[in-house]
Amino acid sequence: GNTLEKLRICTMNKFIQFFGDIVAIKEDPTVVVTNMCFGSIPVRLFQPKGMSSKLRRGIIFYHGGGAIFGSMDTYHSLCSFLVRETDSVLLSVGYRKLPYYHHPVLLNDCLSATIQFLKGLETYGVDPSRVVLCGESIGACAVAIIVQVLLSSPSLPRIRAQILITPVTQAINFCLPSHQKSKNVPFLTREIMIFCLCKYLAIDVSWKDAMLTGAVIPPDKWKKYRKWISSDNIPRRFWSQDLQPEFLGCFNEAAYLETKHIFDVQISPVLADDTIIAQLPEVFLVTCENDILRDDGLLYKKRFEDQGVPVTWYHVEDGFHGCLVLFDWKFLSFPCSVKIGLESRLLEPWDHDCHMAGVAGELVYLFPRSLHMDCHSALSHCGNSLCLAASSQVQGNMLEKLRICSMPRFIQCLHDLVIKKNRNLTVTNMYFGTIPVRLFQPKAVSSRLLRGIIFYHGGGAICGSLDSYHNLCSFLAQETESVVLSVGYRKLPDHCYPSVPNDCLNATILFMKGLKSYGVDSSRVVVCGESIGGGAVAIVTQTLLNFPSLPKICAQVLITPVTQIINFRLPSHQQNQNVPFLTKDILMTSVCKFLDIDLSWKDAIARGSGVPPDTWKKYKKWLASDNLPRRFKSKNLLPEFPGPFNEAAYLETRHILTAEISPLLADDKIIAQLPQAFLVSCENDPLRDDALLYKKRLEDEGVPVTWYHVEDGFHGCIILFDKQPFSFPCSMKIVNAVISYVKGI
Repeated sequence: GNTLEKLRICTMNKFIQFFGDIVAIKEDPTVVVTNMCFGSIPVRLFQPKGMSSKLRRGIIFYHGGGAIFGSMDTYHSLCSFLVRETDSVLLSVGYRKLPYYHHPVLLNDCLSATIQFLKGLETYGVDPSRVVLCGESIGACAVAIIVQVLLSSPSLPRIRAQILITPVTQAINFCLPSHQKSKNVPFLTREIMIFCLCKYLAIDVSWKDAMLTGAVIPPDKWKKYRKWISSDNIPRRFWSQDLQPEFLGCFNEAAYLETKHIFDVQISPVLADDTIIAQLPEVFLVTCENDILRDDGLLYKKRFEDQGVPVTWYHVEDGFHGCLVLFDWKFLSFPCSVKIGLESRLLEPWDHDCHMAGVAGELVYLFPRSLHMDCHSALSHCGNSLCLAASSQVQGNMLEKLRICSMPRFIQCLHDLVIKKNRNLTVTNMYFGTIPVRLFQPKAVSSRLLRGIIFYHGGGAICGSLDSYHNLCSFLAQETESVVLSVGYRKLPDHCYPSVPNDCLNATILFMKGLKSYGVDSSRVVVCGESIGGGAVAIVTQTLLNFPSLPKICAQVLITPVTQIINFRLPSHQQNQNVPFLTKDILMTSVCKFLDIDLSWKDAIARGSGVPPDTWKKYKKWLASDNLPRRFKSKNLLPEFPGPFNEAAYLETRHILTAEISPLLADDKIIAQLPQAFLVSCENDPLRDDALLYKKRLEDEGVPVTWYHVEDGFHGCIILFDKQPFSFPCSMKIVNAVISYVKGI
């Protein structure tokens, strides 16, 4: 979108809106859908086809999307689902958005459409005593504001309940715990959030840093409002140890004058007077743990409770901002952000033990509960998080089921993006036997032989390729003035283990034998890899010890490596099992596919049921979480290993207990001979502890280790280092750290 905007073809906002609306709308034969306009405001009415002996419940829905994207089309499936499962009439409001319409257009459109609908409820067969306002993200902010505004219209039917899904409730305090903890979590990063906010409020983007640091808040304003918007109002369990204070910036009057409208209750509804809050209808509030806006929801929850407004709170421990809109992919039997119970259960009494999970499913349960019965505590089960990688996998699974192409092939195609040409490099595609490789050589003449880097890409043996890592290799070659060889090893679906380590090893040996022909100094060869490529680095450097005639590897660079596939109960595997882009489910599926293990055994592998007690006793000294620094352990860890030993599982999976697959298991005498290592780990990565365990093994045997830990990093972020606007600060941090290390060799 940014590219098209720079080329003056269309605005970034328009492109994203178009991109969001290309998903085909699913028609529900049980629902009548009518497109119409309330004045100039497009709306969509969803009505159950079946006859009803009484007036139905009414839902007015405002979609999310940061006022940039999102539309009646992108939320069509969700609205249709709510209508069918709750037997309600639903009005979806298509408010006007950026780039042409700023605040308060969105709010005014939602309010006007709501008033017009409320005036004609009987026309639509709606019970005026059972009208619910529902919204997600910025749409939830609109709900919060409109229910406050409607208090001044006593002639209209009273709103029965409000549903706030991951709402924006204030635009003032960006130093809350969730804003610090989740500032780099897809899909709503801190950078994207503040950008959307500035655009929406018509604030020049140059003021965004002042807003983030709180420099726009006069001391008297903070004194007045801190009782409602400071982190003191957030439960302690949501605080992190390294929480920074409020506020870091000094007051800037010029910034305040440009941004002072953020203190308006029609932008920050959490600032409404107590007398207003106390009159509001009961609330169902959804927050997600991995959402930068989590604490906005918690602050508003406390305001309700303090004023005696009934609140039902549903907190999704593995949720992230924006996951709701993807809920309905489950109907195609693919992974998605929600698991929904049997349709018949939706009709059962509320005091039954209903087994369901996820936000959309919880909403379905909410309507009869909130409108007919007393509120109970929210259900505890959580749906699986869905990330961008999973969405690619979903589409790939669809094509595979349709027999168009395999899921891995689709993902490989998706990842081979446009290649950027670098005028300072000569790039040569060639083959080492049957192995495709790509050579990157600086064009500038050098008076001496250059450093050599052999690179193995990541991608779980499913995605990743010479093309998708081309830009990274090109950047490394240019910035380190090195010759880079990128290895295009064979992958799934046609090639399982040991194709990856074998291809990497063979390509490395052939390159090492001809270093001078490529202008490479044989004393300065580095082997570098990411993810499964990082695991290949560990295996190849160990294997090359058996080839004394070859030049010795100078250093190994392991970026978020896979070093073992035995212990999936490590702290990072438990803490980060639902963090995009590498969830536990994606990880276990990739492991099974790569090792040609039937997927029916993946739960046994995850539990450790395939590890014999004597084998665990032998390798515990290297694999157990006891080897990890205390700061990486949480209090709520499950034990290693809880599952009883399953001999059948062991017989199917025993090859995982070898150093050729789990290089962490290599003998001490092998580890002691390895070259110096640069090791990168990311805090929000399930493989974080794999790196930490290998780090300890290297250090215990006297191998020099330079460790770079990225607090805001997540698995796979390095590939996005140049993919604006989807690049994250952690992406460039890793790239720069690797460059700095390599240049020192």
